[in-house]
Amino acid sequence: MDKAKEIVNDPAKLEASLKQAWEKLDAQKQGFITMDVLKEGLKNQAKALGLPERQETEEEKANMKKLADPDGTGKITFENFMKLMKTGIEKMKAAGKL
Repeated sequence: MDKAKEIVNDPAKLEASLKQAWEKLDAQKQGFITMDVLKEGLKNQAKALGLPERQETEEEKANMKKLADPDGTGKITFENFMKLMKTGIEKMKAAGKL
């Protein structure tokens, strides 16, 4: 948890960490990932940062999908990935979880 707090509270570290995460998720350099790849990547990243695993509500899943894939193409771009991650981090901070 301390590692996660350190990263999210330093804009440069957060940006670098998210870019690194994207590069791992988009290993084939296609310029997009799928929702399944995103979900698995988020699970692995949370574990690596020492964050507790949790189940999202149906509403949270729908909101996540809307942010990640607003056009419903099944493809999540880097830009939408960054928006999703930063929104999620801000929500966790506001809830006192980070």
